[in-house]
Parts: sequence; structure tokens; C-alpha cells
Amino acid sequence: MILSIDTANKPDLDTGFTQKLGVTFPIILDDKNVSRGVYKILGTPTNLLIDREGKIVFRHLGFAPGGEKVLDAEVEAMVKGLALQGT
Repeated sequence: MILSIDTANKPDLDTGFTQKLGVTFPIILDDKNVSRGVYKILGTPTNLLIDREGKIVFRHLGFAPGGEKVLDAEVEAMVKGLALQGT
């Protein structure tokens, strides 16, 4: 599952941005910034890949060109790992 947590609390900005990009996953508004403490978020964007047990498997702060390829490879590795475990 993919979801986004917005800590900027600007839903109008998010709506326009996500519609422009064609985002189809849920976006949760975190108006109390609880996620920053829970996941130790130091800046945005932060991308976390969390396994089914709730363990953070990969963490990336910021964005750099080509970063999407790294994320794709990590997601693929997670999916293959789950398949190998039979889940």
C-alpha cells in the first residue's frame, strides 16, 4: 500500500499538486505533526518503506534526480522478499 502523510497542512495546495500528477493513493493530513515524532522525520520530503511488521526497511530524506529509480528498486526488493516468505 502506498500513502502520503502531509505535515504542511495545506490541503488546497496538495489537491492541485496531486491532481496534476494524477496521484491515486490516499493522502493523510497530519495537522498535529504526529508522524514527525513517530517516524523521526527531519525534513521533507521523506520517503519511508515500511514492512508488514511496521519496521522501516528503507529511508530517504530529500529528492535527487534518479531517486525514483532507487525507490522502484527498493519496492521491488521488498515485494520479492515478501514473495519468498510466502506472504
